[in-house]
Amino acid sequence: MKTLICIFIAYFGLSSAETIPELAEKLNGLKFIRLLDDVGLTDMLSGTGPFTVFVPTDNAFDALADGVLNKIMKDKELLKSVLLFHILSWKIYTKELKNEKRIPTLNNNMKVRINLYNKKIVIDGSKVLLADQNATNGVIHVIDKVLVPLPSQNMLQYLASDGEFYKFVHSFVKVKLERKLIDGPFTLFAPTDTAFDQFPPYLLIKLVSDDKKLTDALNYHLVKGTLFFDEWNGTTNSRRQIFKYHNESR
Repeated sequence: MKTLICIFIAYFGLSSAETIPELAEKLNGLKFIRLLDDVGLTDMLSGTGPFTVFVPTDNAFDALADGVLNKIMKDKELLKSVLLFHILSWKIYTKELKNEKRIPTLNNNMKVRINLYNKKIVIDGSKVLLADQNATNGVIHVIDKVLVPLPSQNMLQYLASDGEFYKFVHSFVKVKLERKLIDGPFTLFAPTDTAFDQFPPYLLIKLVSDDKKLTDALNYHLVKGTLFFDEWNGTTNSRRQIFKYHNESR
């Protein structure tokens, strides 16, 4: 019997007689709950549900860049949209999550991306620290970063709007490689204009004048799949993934 109980807990998570806000406070999510209070979302998450909530730890809020949290808190609509980006309108357990799956949140159905790295579960770049914590009206997954809605542009549009990647974007467009991005998701290693300036001029001229060589060089900056730096950097599996993709791209 004890074995069966242990298996049940490991598979379905711990059960609680508390609502999501009550349980979140005990899971190091006090700052998240206080922000919910500020925009009137606590009552909703105390209701029937069911909900899934990705709760950032207090440390996750402390780790935000200087001034970011204050800026968000001064704009109640922005704060509300950020918080809603952590909430799903149904209950989902980690055993149901698939790599590269995108699931809609209560922030106008904007989607978070799920990635699986070995046994790690990552939600839009935020690692799940504690999963499948059952409340009376849903489930909590504790995460190590605050989720922020992604820009609506594609990768090249985003880089073009930044102003530091003109030469890289121009090269992509020159050989019509932007069409390849439609078949994503991809991870793009984007050199800045400064990086291009450090390239020997005669080699750069030779490269950009040969579309095939330029395409090969740009493909080497492109990897199939979503690879968040904190989770894949330096691991054997990530190196294999990059090596495999570039061999297939030739």
